[in-house]
Parts: sequence; C-alpha cells; structure tokens
Amino acid sequence: MPSDWERLSTYPTLVEAELALARLAQAGIEARVHSDDAGGAYPVLQNHGSRLFVRPDDAEHARAILEEPLDVEGHVESAEVLAAAEDEVSTRAGGRRLAFSASPGRVVVCILLFFLLGFLAFRADVFTSN
Repeated sequence: MPSDWERLSTYPTLVEAELALARLAQAGIEARVHSDDAGGAYPVLQNHGSRLFVRPDDAEHARAILEEPLDVEGHVESAEVLAAAEDEVSTRAGGRRLAFSASPGRVVVCILLFFLLGFLAFRADVFTSN
C-alpha cells in the first residue's frame, strides 16, 4: 500500500474485512482492503489475513466507528417480513425451491460411475439385439 494509507486493522477473512469496509463507507470514510490471495483465485494464500487501510486523517474516527456495536434492532419489522425474506432468498428458478445440492466431488463420482456402468453394459452387448 502507498505510504499515504494507514493500516487500521487485520481480519482473519476477506468477508470480515469487507463488512468493516462497508461500515466505514456508510460513514463516509474512504477505506481499502488488501489481501494476498491472488485476487480471490487462491484464498488459501491468505495466511496474513485481510488488511483494512484508511487515510491517516480518518484513522481515529474509523476506529471509533468499528468499535461501536452494530444496531440491528428495528431493521426487521416483523416475523412475517423475516419469513418472506428468507423464502425469497431460498427460492430461485421461477419459484421452485432448490432442494438438491451436491458437492462437485460427488457429481464427478456419479458421472464416472455412470460412464463405467455404460461401458460395461456396452462390452456385455446389452444394447444390441440378436
């Protein structure tokens, strides 16, 4: 980072640093996040955490903002609104609820298994008629 920026804090994950960045942006403080993870391609490289930088003139005010507890009271009007929001988030593709989720490893194993079964059936002449 250039010398005109001061490191305010270091966070263990990029998500936490981005949340702090959003809080500062909401307060009108310019901030930047620096993370050594090849632009997000290799998050495992993030062994030094994600660093949050601000201008030196804003450092004291930024620390005060980040030390304040989040006020989440009053942001959800009612249980019905919360339920509707959760339903909207969990619903995709024209209103159908997504019920199937599989890891990429399981998908690859299934594809290989079906390929092997097809190959064995072909070798046993299952698909040919006599």
